[in-house]
Amino acid sequence: MSSALILGATGAVGEQLLKELLASPAVSRVTSVGRREAVYDGPGKNKLVQQVVDFDNLEPHGDVLKGHDSIYITLGTTRGQAGSAAAFTKVDKEIPLQCVRLALEPSKNQHVLYCSSAGANKSSMFLYPRSKGETEEELTKLAEAAGGRTSIFRPAYLRTVKPRPEQRTMETFFGKFIIPTIESVGFKWSNPVTDVAKAMVKVGISGANQSAIYDSPTIAQLARED
Repeated sequence: MSSALILGATGAVGEQLLKELLASPAVSRVTSVGRREAVYDGPGKNKLVQQVVDFDNLEPHGDVLKGHDSIYITLGTTRGQAGSAAAFTKVDKEIPLQCVRLALEPSKNQHVLYCSSAGANKSSMFLYPRSKGETEEELTKLAEAAGGRTSIFRPAYLRTVKPRPEQRTMETFFGKFIIPTIESVGFKWSNPVTDVAKAMVKVGISGANQSAIYDSPTIAQLARED
């Protein structure tokens, strides 16, 4: 039995990830860390520990972050939602990296699982894919330096279970019109958030012993496997 830490359990992927982890008999304890508590009243809720933290002052929460076999990161935002490039970078990259620095313990063989994005590239001229690529690289360095490993998930367009609380006009248009048109001729350009969560948990409890990257088709395949 293993213990898991989740950063971002109130987001679209994070909500589904929380359900999958709590329902898994292979997971004994799940700690959700965030600005607010996740809403959950389903199977395995007795295994859930929730901790509201101040991401601007994480040091006092170091003990809460430590002591987990797996560290799942689904924390993220958009530049529009964050309000500026600097605010976006803080949520998308700086906070996850700081949390992982505090959570990792040398020689504990911990597993960091990060929900990134298709097209992540640290050399990109665009903020979003560059931030994802930089975060991937830094998380891998941190985990491997501590004797652990990372699993990076790069889903394509995310199909949510319910509408996002914030309006994303272009994303809504893309999801309602462009993606269905493309996929109608056999090309898969999306991943349901439920599939991403299933894939992350399957890899997390599988005992994977080296760092790896999982692209959109692989995520879909993992989610279909029994």
